[in-house]
Amino acid sequence: MAEQLLELEGERTRLDAMEYEGDDQGEPLAIRASFTLSYQHLRDSQSFAFRLLAAAPGTDISTAAAAALLGHDSISARRLLADLARAHLLNLAKSNEYTLPPRHRERWAMHDLIRLFASELSDARSNEDDRDTAVARLLDHYLDSAEGAERHLAVDAEQPVSDLFTDREQAISWLETERINLVAAATAPPAHHHPIGANLHKVLRRYFTTMRHFEDWCTLATQAATNSRRCEDVRGEGMALNHLGIALREMRRFEEAIEAHTEAVAILHEVGDRQAEGAALNNLGLTLREMRRLEEAIETYAHAAAIFRESEDFHGQGTVLHNLGVAFGELSRFEEAIEAHTEAAAILHEVGDRQAEGAAVNNLGATLRKVRRFEEAIGAHLQAATIFREVEDRHGEGAVLDDLGKALLALRRFKEAIEAHTEAAAAFQKAKDRFREGRALNNLGLALRGAGRREEAIEAHLQAAAIFREVGAQHEEGIALNNESVALHDLRRFEEAIETQTQAAAILRRTNDQELACKVLFNLGHALLDSGRCEEAIEIFTQAVAIAHDGNYRGAEGSLLDSLGLALREACKYEEALDAHTQAAAIFWEVGGRRQEAIALANAEIARWRRNMLRRS
Repeated sequence: MAEQLLELEGERTRLDAMEYEGDDQGEPLAIRASFTLSYQHLRDSQSFAFRLLAAAPGTDISTAAAAALLGHDSISARRLLADLARAHLLNLAKSNEYTLPPRHRERWAMHDLIRLFASELSDARSNEDDRDTAVARLLDHYLDSAEGAERHLAVDAEQPVSDLFTDREQAISWLETERINLVAAATAPPAHHHPIGANLHKVLRRYFTTMRHFEDWCTLATQAATNSRRCEDVRGEGMALNHLGIALREMRRFEEAIEAHTEAVAILHEVGDRQAEGAALNNLGLTLREMRRLEEAIETYAHAAAIFRESEDFHGQGTVLHNLGVAFGELSRFEEAIEAHTEAAAILHEVGDRQAEGAAVNNLGATLRKVRRFEEAIGAHLQAATIFREVEDRHGEGAVLDDLGKALLALRRFKEAIEAHTEAAAAFQKAKDRFREGRALNNLGLALRGAGRREEAIEAHLQAAAIFREVGAQHEEGIALNNESVALHDLRRFEEAIETQTQAAAILRRTNDQELACKVLFNLGHALLDSGRCEEAIEIFTQAVAIAHDGNYRGAEGSLLDSLGLALREACKYEEALDAHTQAAAIFWEVGGRRQEAIALANAEIARWRRNMLRRS
């Protein structure tokens, strides 16, 4: 039997192996003979359908897709599919996406051995069945349906919404149901010379971003770049590499993203597509910003902006200014950030992109929040919400409500903040955007904690972490776990807090966010300290100080040194504590943190006094 199982691993030999081997009692299995007998009882139309279905890429096929493949209407196609199911050559299942009509919800699949049998027949009669034409019809169906579904994911005044789907929810349900088949279709050999191979990575950009299917996006963009290279479509290769870079950035594979974007910029510059070159530079800037290489990001954005000005692409200018504003804000160059966001909003309003205008106004609000101009920030967020409401973009409105909640929280208007984040989470849940639903729930947890509702806060953070785990967003999972641990600490549930913080720190270090890992280790150290585990706290603070020093996170290094001093003081290591507090004070003086400097100096005096008292005794 062991030898038989090894043979069964070979695709094309599996049926033959099962035909000549016997079972443990020596009886022939005769699988091929059984399939052949069933096939011979089929009518011509049924056998034709059976052979073509084997050529369909993917794991199953809907009634609607089968109709396209067979060249029939849905009713006729379903009759043939049902006939094959009655002959035990096909299995019928139904998707759990109940928003879909039956022609999309019904799923038909072959057992893998039956599919191998059907593939052999299909290969033998491919010319007679005109199989290439049939598969091309199926690929047309997938591409047309994907384009129709994608239009529901954003409101575009220049592009009518497709009537293939009733609304955004149904469109996403179809995309989620067909995702595996779409990827299989666009990467199968027939797609090498079909528009789906070159275009699906572009068509599904919003969907992949919304639903966080970045592995699939990488697969499609990589295949599209290969296909374009094979066909000597240089521009197509550049466009595919640009999208590959975006997907890699979202997966936090930053070095690979930079490589893809850099190659895309060079290719698009070579073919003279200045607008596409500017777009690739803009995306390169986004990756550099994520890596905290902010000065390089700003320089890259400036290059992109110059190209857009040269080509009179005002929409591109507005988009780059928007991103430039975010980079300025992260460098604490807030006045420049406010100016950039304001100018971006004006340009995007002028060109009629209301959604992009709303995003720019919303980020203006976020920057105003950073400089503690909270009332103005709230005004900007409310203006952005109005814009998204006018264009009936509930998803965009949800993003604004989430940011509005942060501004309200800063003003300690906890009830309103909780309402804003709750409404945002509901909007994202309805839009099936699990990632942003998780973010809204995480922010809801912060607002609940601010209101003293810590048990509810813990539950919100737990839900957020579970969602991030589900969608593979490790970085955000680490953030949610850290926030949960702070609420646990507040309730003096130290052991749970320590366990959660340890998990969060490991995740964040794995995702290479060393700066945020320092903050988590700061919280972990204090949880250990408050639970009386001084030596472990000293070890954690020392580890975090080294990370902050290596990353040049000076403010964080100062805070960690001051905390290390507290832990050393509790362990009666007063000389080392004095040294840690003194170093902390020097760093705070260097970065202009006068209040923190005063606290560190006061802590140093306490350590000095205790050291002297110990010496006298």
